[in-house]
Amino acid sequence: MSKGAQYHQDMPPPGGYRKFNWERTYPKVLWRPGVIIPGLVGCAVFGIYQAYYQKRHRQTEKFEDRDILNAMEPFIAAERDRE
Repeated sequence: MSKGAQYHQDMPPPGGYRKFNWERTYPKVLWRPGVIIPGLVGCAVFGIYQAYYQKRHRQTEKFEDRDILNAMEPFIAAERDRE
């Protein structure tokens, strides 16, 4: 039989292990007021800008359609009278 089993016990490093943080850690908050408020204000300003220019575009389209219809009215009337 062989001699008794040889073993080696692991020991802590010299000076010991580093300190372990036992306290509760909180996750980082991504949605801070400093991020949310400017974001909402930016979205609102962009929405107002878009609404204003879309309204202006619709009014221009309406005016052009009415102008074209007024310019074509004599020709349309002549076509109706011809039949």
